[in-house]
Amino acid sequence: MIGRTVDAVKNYTEALRLNPKKVECYYNLGNAYCSSGKFKEAIQYYLQTINLDSRHDPAFYNLGYAYHLIGDYDQAIYSYRLALKLNPSSIECHYNLASAYNDHKDKENALLHYQEALKLDPDNIQTLLNIGQLEID
Repeated sequence: MIGRTVDAVKNYTEALRLNPKKVECYYNLGNAYCSSGKFKEAIQYYLQTINLDSRHDPAFYNLGYAYHLIGDYDQAIYSYRLALKLNPSSIECHYNLASAYNDHKDKENALLHYQEALKLDPDNIQTLLNIGQLEID
């Protein structure tokens, strides 16, 4: 970790020491570790966030993202689906769920969620490109 991320982790850790039930400290620690490429550490903090607040859809989304980045597509898909149950209009979640399905070689579900993302954001060029790529593969 570099500079500001190290400082952020120190501050969030101190805040947790003062109040171990403060959900946002766990979530922010997960984000700090994720942004520095420490995905397994990030996953642990996102799981702790969810343990304290089972309706924290950003934690489910970021948990899916971290799992996706380490190549655990099953857990990524599971986490993204839980995030979508809490926030079904999340364009980013539909898009990333589609990408996880695509990486998992499930083109049917990938296409379904890219299309959902496109319904929510019809001008998203990257989503259109990904749909086009799925159609020719």
